[in-house]
Amino acid sequence: MRNRKKYLIFTLGLLLSFNAFSQTFGVKGGINLATMLEKDDSGIISKNYTSHTSFHFGLSAEIPITGMFILETDLLFSGKGYHYFEEGNILINDYDAVLNIYYLDIPILAKIKYDLGSFEVFGTFGPYLAIGVAGNYRYDTEVLGIPIADTTSIEWGSDMNEYKTLDMGLSIGGGIAYEAIELGITYQFGLISISGVTANNYIKKNSVLAISLAYKLNNK
Repeated sequence: MRNRKKYLIFTLGLLLSFNAFSQTFGVKGGINLATMLEKDDSGIISKNYTSHTSFHFGLSAEIPITGMFILETDLLFSGKGYHYFEEGNILINDYDAVLNIYYLDIPILAKIKYDLGSFEVFGTFGPYLAIGVAGNYRYDTEVLGIPIADTTSIEWGSDMNEYKTLDMGLSIGGGIAYEAIELGITYQFGLISISGVTANNYIKKNSVLAISLAYKLNNK
């Protein structure tokens, strides 16, 4: 808990420092298609994971550097995780599970824009920092015809079955802008394991494809 508060204070300070010099503010929201890479020495555990549909929303700020080059930072509440489905057999029915993890995401991106008359196209690339704030694991199945379902809140920490608060990785994306409106697509891939387990080179890394719609509040 102490580390999470420290990360949140750092996050707020970083965002305020960017906003103090930014010339453009905006709001942003959209859809996340999230999954994970999970593996250890025995192989890839997540090969049957599929995308879990979640969401993101929050604030955006831009700092112009040159006519084409911009530094962009966001503060987004963002859902990540994965979906897993296993077809059942005579004794055990289908097993359907979803991991939801919610983060405060802060990408710090180099953004290049190119003018196409009424429209602009842009590309982005840079690191992101994410602070875990909540999450749960839910599943439903049947055993001998008896329905079984459960939802468990995830725990933060570095022990078995716990998740690390901090996530970091890279983000790459692009899109199109018209006046104050931007439509973008971004791919995030984690560079560090978010699992508290390290035995047998076990790792668990986030992966998210996001589609965003942004509106600039003070577009010039």
